[in-house]
Amino acid sequence: DISGGTFVAGDDITIGAAAAGTMSQSAGDVSTGDDFIVNAGGSFTMTGGTLFVGDRLVTDGDAVVNVDGGDVLADDDFFFFGNSQITLDSGSMIVFDKMRLDDAGAKVTVNGGVLRSNEFGLEDGGGGINFEGVLEINGDGVYQVEAPGPTSPLSQLNIARAEALIAEGVHIVTSDAGRRLNVQTVIVPEFDGETNVTFVQINVVPEPTSLALLCFGLLGLCVRRRRA
Repeated sequence: DISGGTFVAGDDITIGAAAAGTMSQSAGDVSTGDDFIVNAGGSFTMTGGTLFVGDRLVTDGDAVVNVDGGDVLADDDFFFFGNSQITLDSGSMIVFDKMRLDDAGAKVTVNGGVLRSNEFGLEDGGGGINFEGVLEINGDGVYQVEAPGPTSPLSQLNIARAEALIAEGVHIVTSDAGRRLNVQTVIVPEFDGETNVTFVQINVVPEPTSLALLCFGLLGLCVRRRRA
């Protein structure tokens, strides 16, 4: 239970090995020289502070990660295996390389804050890319993946590929009623030592019909006020 100060691991931090484990962080700075691993039955809860992972943040089995405040940064990958459940309600989760989810049931839910990665999915070695698991975006949550350049890996999504994944309704979804997923490009001032980096951003916006109904409602309210 980390509530302040500095906690440094020269190698891994592993939550749950021979038995289930828990870790919570509300403030302070935690860092690893290598991986941060949440095994089956384990959970990590963060409400403040900073977690820096020197290599990979890995979850397995039915592991749970809940971030509601604070910042998680990983120097290499986010690997979410098994049917692990990762929820970001506020704060940030940033990885400077791949974010990969497992089709065994792994799910990332972004209800608020910013989830950012260099890549989404995994190249299959045959000129294609594998997309697995579920990324759900709701509320004020935002997912940003680095936009591709001339020599970028396939898993850096462009707008067209992101929109195609959303249209499939399998790997990138929202459960917000009356809202839809929107794709646009944004400039992030700094990412992994680079400045003014272009990212493809996915977030929810009102459906056009919902927006029209809202406008009609506001118009009716204005008319009633004038008559009064």
